[in-house]
Amino acid sequence: MTTRFATGLIALGLILLGGCHRGPTESDFKPAINQALAGFGTQCLEFKMPRAVHIPVRPAPGRQYTDAGGEALVGKGWATVRTEKRMCQPFTNIPPEPCDLVLYEFTQAGRQKFPDGKFCYGPQVVTRITNWTEPANYMGEIVSTVSFEGRYQNMPDWLLAFAKDESLRDAFALPRDMDRPFNTTMGLVKTAKGWEPPPSIWGR
Repeated sequence: MTTRFATGLIALGLILLGGCHRGPTESDFKPAINQALAGFGTQCLEFKMPRAVHIPVRPAPGRQYTDAGGEALVGKGWATVRTEKRMCQPFTNIPPEPCDLVLYEFTQAGRQKFPDGKFCYGPQVVTRITNWTEPANYMGEIVSTVSFEGRYQNMPDWLLAFAKDESLRDAFALPRDMDRPFNTTMGLVKTAKGWEPPPSIWGR
């Protein structure tokens, strides 16, 4: 009888332990965040070469007609700048009038550094999960805010040069130390498939 009773207690304990719900771990969150970051894809500066800036014959007082990005590349020897006389028509209801066209073009060194003429980098990837809030019910869904450390993948040499050079960094509005890990947060939702980014992030 004693043996049967002890066996029953052990079985009951195993059942109770099997019914316990473990809390989330880093391995639960990391794939979900990487999924969201991958959805952002490669990031590109809104800057293309060659580029042109029109200076009208009657320039507006106080307006800057040079291109900050183009001038920064010229300063590094990656681009040239020249001015041509053209006829410009900024608006269809205004007759064409003489203007100066400022043209920025790559030098040979610039073409070697930017062979495709694009200024792209990334994507981002999670390096480690640092913290998360206790999962809680919010508007009918189980959610958690996850803090994590990430970094940019495929960091081209030009981007590191841009980020460390003040004139280039300011011209292209880049954050400092892009080669170092960054810290941020993301909200995740618990679904039947596991933890996932909200639909607004990755378009589920």
